[in-house]
Amino acid sequence: MPLVLVAPVSIKPSNSTVLVGDTLWLETNFSDSLLDLNSGKRYRIQPQDMSLETVFAIHELHGLGQKTTGLASTFRIVERIGQAAAGGEYTGLFTTIYDGHSYRAKFGLIPTKRGFTSISLLLLPPGGAKGFGRFIPFLTFPPDAQGREQKAVLDNMYLIINEGKANNYDLYRQQFTIDPETTGTDVPPASLIYGRESTFTFEVK
Repeated sequence: MPLVLVAPVSIKPSNSTVLVGDTLWLETNFSDSLLDLNSGKRYRIQPQDMSLETVFAIHELHGLGQKTTGLASTFRIVERIGQAAAGGEYTGLFTTIYDGHSYRAKFGLIPTKRGFTSISLLLLPPGGAKGFGRFIPFLTFPPDAQGREQKAVLDNMYLIINEGKANNYDLYRQQFTIDPETTGTDVPPASLIYGRESTFTFEVK
């Protein structure tokens, strides 16, 4: 059974425009029972069974069809719950605190450079993206209707920003990508979720 697990996170304020020196607060407090988009059921993921890696990627957008540049290293970071640090030009890691029932983190991102910017969040299994497509041995399922064994396979995971709504997707579409729904382009569901619900876009002035 392929699983697509999701967890919520917020970025506030959710304005499409911020100023250099403003603080964007990223906060998450989600249950260890993660929602599977395929079945609508929840499955408990504890650190002793599978550690979760939480990643942020920050890009400067230069317009449709143009290659982005990395901005992660230019942001100042203020830690409140857990730890966060840029790991390179494009990406950084943040750690969550697990209390036995939920995962929590809170940190501020302060832009220092003007321009159109996107923050994308990733939820990864051990080994990063290479962990997708692998069996999850600690989850078991009853046989299917034909009596065949069913195994849990981790298809993908996402952090959903602001419930997938207040992400300024229109700005992202203007500055980086053409919406496939308006062009009839066949795009994998993973790309749609990543761009629409796991990415937050804004202009720094």
